[in-house]
Amino acid sequence: VSATTRDMELYDAGSRFSVFKPKGIVISKLDEASVFGSIFNLTQKMKTPLAYFTNGQGIPDDIEEATSERVASLLLGI
Repeated sequence: VSATTRDMELYDAGSRFSVFKPKGIVISKLDEASVFGSIFNLTQKMKTPLAYFTNGQGIPDDIEEATSERVASLLLGI
C-alpha cells in the first residue's frame, strides 16, 4: 500500500487483503509522503508487521527492510 494513502483507506485496503492472511505489509512511496503515523496505525489495526518499504522507483536499490529503527525515525522525523 502507498504511504500517501489516508488512514481509513489504508485500513480498508488491508482488510480486503486479510483474507489471504499476509505475513507482512509492504509500504510504497515513502519518498512521496510527509507524514507516517498511518503506517503505524495500520500495523496495529491489522496485527500484521511491516515487511518492506520502497523509497523510489529503482528496483532493487529502493527496497528496504522495514526495521523498528526505520519506523521510529519516520514517526519522529529524524
